[in-house]
Amino acid sequence: MNISNLFNTVVLFQHNTGERVLGDYFGILGFKIRMEIDSEDSMDVSRYKVLYYKPYFRPPEGFKVVCVVDNPYRRILSKYKDISHVNWALKKYSKDYLSEKFNSWLTPLIANDFHLLETDWRTTINSYIYLYPYDFTQFTPDESIRLDNYREDLSKIDFLDKMNINFDEYKQYDVSDSYKDVWSYENARIIYRKHRHIFDFYGYDPFSFTSKELSEKEKVDFIHNM
Repeated sequence: MNISNLFNTVVLFQHNTGERVLGDYFGILGFKIRMEIDSEDSMDVSRYKVLYYKPYFRPPEGFKVVCVVDNPYRRILSKYKDISHVNWALKKYSKDYLSEKFNSWLTPLIANDFHLLETDWRTTINSYIYLYPYDFTQFTPDESIRLDNYREDLSKIDFLDKMNINFDEYKQYDVSDSYKDVWSYENARIIYRKHRHIFDFYGYDPFSFTSKELSEKEKVDFIHNM
């Protein structure tokens, strides 16, 4: 856990939700990485080291939970870019090429391994953890930090100390809509189904995966027919 006994708070990160920007912030506040609340084995949370959310997480009794989040479409695509052998920053790689490669990678993965979402979380292959949502059947976040609005959201968490930190010195995440038109309709629909409570809780647009104007039938099928 990324935990502070002083603030009685646990901070949850998923991959590509601001860990390299916010890690130092919580480290300066005294958050530690611990397996147990009172474990003597710990290290400072930092931009170089945070623990990522695991689906079987249960918050310690009496501790508040802060979730760091992003639009699932953007977050998962960003993770794919990180693990891909292709340097997607090069202009020679078009969005159409990214879409082709991304969906050809994701489609069989979903078909072969996504059933693990319906079984024991502890058997899940760690390499795929970033595909999964927070499990709000086990907890409800006391506060959340949205990646595309993290400065304002941080300032609203009244149970944490406020401090000045120059976030502009850090490499920022891409919070643009460049993920649009990369996802296939079918893959976006499957991810939306698994993350629906995240979309609903944070008000993310389920159709934000595309800039195309979907028909009413496409929208209804996307939301309801699986």
